[in-house]
Amino acid sequence: MLKFRSAGSVLAGIVLVICLTLTAAAQELTREIVVNIPEFTLYLYENGIVIKQYPIGVGTEVKPSVLGETEVINRVKNPTYYPIRWWERGLEPIPPGPDNPVGTRWIGLGIPSYGIHGTNNPASIGHPVSSGCIRMYNHDVEELMDLIRVGTKVTLIYQTIRLSQDPLLNTKTITVHPDIYKYNTNTTETVMIMLEERGWTDIHLEALGALLENPSGLPQPLPLAVDCVINGTRMEGAAVKFGRQYYVPLVDDLAEYQFEDVKLWDREYVNVTELAEKLGFGYQISDSIELFNVEFMLFEESTGVQAFLQDEQLFLPVEELSRALELPIPTSLAAHTEKINGVEYLRQADSFRWGLKVTWNYPERQAVIVLPLIYLDGEALGAAVIREDWIYVPYAEPVFELTAVAPDELSSLYGIETVQAGNTFYVPEWLIQWMLPGVELEIIYP
Repeated sequence: MLKFRSAGSVLAGIVLVICLTLTAAAQELTREIVVNIPEFTLYLYENGIVIKQYPIGVGTEVKPSVLGETEVINRVKNPTYYPIRWWERGLEPIPPGPDNPVGTRWIGLGIPSYGIHGTNNPASIGHPVSSGCIRMYNHDVEELMDLIRVGTKVTLIYQTIRLSQDPLLNTKTITVHPDIYKYNTNTTETVMIMLEERGWTDIHLEALGALLENPSGLPQPLPLAVDCVINGTRMEGAAVKFGRQYYVPLVDDLAEYQFEDVKLWDREYVNVTELAEKLGFGYQISDSIELFNVEFMLFEESTGVQAFLQDEQLFLPVEELSRALELPIPTSLAAHTEKINGVEYLRQADSFRWGLKVTWNYPERQAVIVLPLIYLDGEALGAAVIREDWIYVPYAEPVFELTAVAPDELSSLYGIETVQAGNTFYVPEWLIQWMLPGVELEIIYP
């Protein structure tokens, strides 16, 4: 049985085909090619948005690629390659095939003898090795030719510096490409103009200069200048905010330390987190970086001893604190100390093992040491200490006056072990009560 289509359905089909054709043509007309020479990248835009990007090879410094605006004037599939003035040089055209220097596609430009083409040397992509043409991988140029038409606008630019800002994290970045043609484009003055146009300020110029001198072609955080304050004193030379990390200038006094996260810009900078952890600093970051030490206080006076901070935990320098407070170190304490940078430290949580109580919370600048106080008939003798589970009290002048026995005679006369810390002698609590019956010996824990 024969079936016939109505004139209306045929007309509708024709209209649909025409509409689809016009839509495709309209899309092609809104597409344009932008080639950034020093970036070795070809961009295909549609309505101002990048829809494709491809790696390319470009002209050498001696035969640089031409800059400016042009358009596609022809498209050739499997082209024959004609060497320049081949008839005068006794050369023959090279037919399509694996030996053809322009590969599988030729996209001619409105610049005489210039085009975008494939290659029989894939290793040349990403390098300035051509005589000015734009080389592409064969599979890339085949795809590109299907996406453009004769008349497509082509712009060749030389942009070695690019600024951008992440729309989600707001991270400001800078990409610096090598100035392959030595056009002197990677200068601080050039970047400052670009920064002023965007209204970006507080740039760390020295770190920026180092990035310009060592172009990587990769996005880098834009270095921002940040003040650094150490124990209330502003540091000479600004620190650097680099993305989400902060770096402070590395001073000569820290040369003995081995740091891992170091940036070499105009000088060496070390990650503030690593610096704080190795030196025992606390730190806070807001509009500036603040590094601080924690000072031990006793009876509302400074001991002159600073704590070591690590992961917001406080450590007591045992020997230094022993000298400052004239406190003996019990032998049992060694089982609970740990060595940091060659120094023995005791954790705040273990301070009770030394008969101390230390009150401190991060990020306070002072840690308060609390010691039990010993009183003899209401007169203060000083701080008592715990040693081998015994309470030891200072053999102070009031005790000596009552006993008339010198501290160094206690061992020979009574066989009593005394403990000396600095100029202070300590004896067991029970000895005082035995030698001075009837006196009131009172221990008060603040």
